[in-house]
Amino acid sequence: MHAYQTGEGQWVATTGAGSHGLRLLDPLTRPTETVRTYIGDTQDIDANPEQPGIQSIPDSRGNTLRADGQDGRPLIVEAERFDVFIGTIDPEKFLPGANSDVVHGDGAASASNPEGGADRIELGSGRDTAYAGGG
Repeated sequence: MHAYQTGEGQWVATTGAGSHGLRLLDPLTRPTETVRTYIGDTQDIDANPEQPGIQSIPDSRGNTLRADGQDGRPLIVEAERFDVFIGTIDPEKFLPGANSDVVHGDGAASASNPEGGADRIELGSGRDTAYAGGG
């Protein structure tokens, strides 16, 4: 995606195929520092390996703690996983990976949230959906 400013002062986001009707209120900026990174296509951490199956560990937003190679956790790939990530109003980075994933960048009500962090959402292959708040 590329952004440019029109003669009327509006910011427009375009792809190779055109603007797709996207009008930006402000120029695009990349967050300089992120609080956390969500990495998709990774397996859940197993809270109790002694029991059969994976006993997931949820966080306060409903995400599961992942074996994503961060903060001393192992990296265990689960290719083509359908990921759903729910962020916060803090600046975060989302890398959902392949398949059809959903990202709520600024919480479960991201589509209507006027607040939010300056998130970086990098959607992968598949029919992904991203909701972002006012950050």
